[in-house]
Amino acid sequence: TYTNQWGSIGTDNGFFNSPTGIVVTQSGHVYITDSNNRRIQRFALSGAYETKWGSSGSETGQFGSGLHGITVDADDNVYITDSGNNRIQKFTSDGTYVTNWGTTGTLNGEFSLPQGIAVNATTGNVYVADTQNRRVKVYTSKGSFLRQWGEWGSEEGNFDHPISLAVDKSSSYVYVADDWSNKINKFDLEGNFLARWDISCDWLQALAVSPG
Repeated sequence: TYTNQWGSIGTDNGFFNSPTGIVVTQSGHVYITDSNNRRIQRFALSGAYETKWGSSGSETGQFGSGLHGITVDADDNVYITDSGNNRIQKFTSDGTYVTNWGTTGTLNGEFSLPQGIAVNATTGNVYVADTQNRRVKVYTSKGSFLRQWGEWGSEEGNFDHPISLAVDKSSSYVYVADDWSNKINKFDLEGNFLARWDISCDWLQALAVSPG
């Protein structure tokens, strides 16, 4: 049943230009990645505008082109895949910059167009879909590298274009949407492949797990 909507194209508060990511917190805030405006906007559940942060650039608190994934942890810290700068940025709930990690490349702490991001509610670890490197990377909440899995290919556990991911409520499984192969892959928290299934669609980009 339709309940509400807000926003239109533009640069003013509450307006958007290519919004690409959204997350709702238990405290009742809605965060949206306003990609082409290079900013994050926060709203109440009613759609009332609350605050924003960000601008175009590569300095801390700024964003490059392709502002994609967004998630929050149990303390309402906000994690964002700053795809254009190949890094993850972390902020408090009001947009105060905390830290960032990542640079361009293929090594453990490097990315090539990171997009999907999720937090394990139990451990606080951060899972990132490192899209063009065809893998998933896992970090602590402070950005220390823990593990990674996946490579290019069609075999079980590999990826073509991993674009979005989610960790379930029990914090037991990681689900990864592989856009170009139209598949959902299921792993345990260590990256061991468990299952996958085909999804018939043109664009497999967003992924969420039922809270039940």
